[in-house]
Amino acid sequence: MSNPKYLPMQILRDNIKLVVRPWQDLTKEIDIDGKWFIPMEVLFEMEHPNHKSDFRKYYYEDYPNWTSCSHNGTAAVTKVYKNRIEENPYWMVQKLKEWHFYFGIIEKGLVINLNSI
Repeated sequence: MSNPKYLPMQILRDNIKLVVRPWQDLTKEIDIDGKWFIPMEVLFEMEHPNHKSDFRKYYYEDYPNWTSCSHNGTAAVTKVYKNRIEENPYWMVQKLKEWHFYFGIIEKGLVINLNSI
């Protein structure tokens, strides 16, 4: 007889899902531990630290395979690839995971969209 204190792994695997942010939240203000920010702006400032400004004017472009962010008056651009996650720098993928962005798995029903709860 099995120990009732432990659930079989199959039950856990079938009934527990991660709650993650959808791709569209990259250009929206989000809250992480009480701090509000726009992820694309933070990624831009991390990739281009010399382009920080008190006058914040960012431009976003959304394409089928990536979202880009640029800063007013500069040629610098930050891209986040959504269908080819391996094209993103390692530091960026780590930061996206820290903020609960996982691409392509919401549509497959493997996780729960944070905005739907």
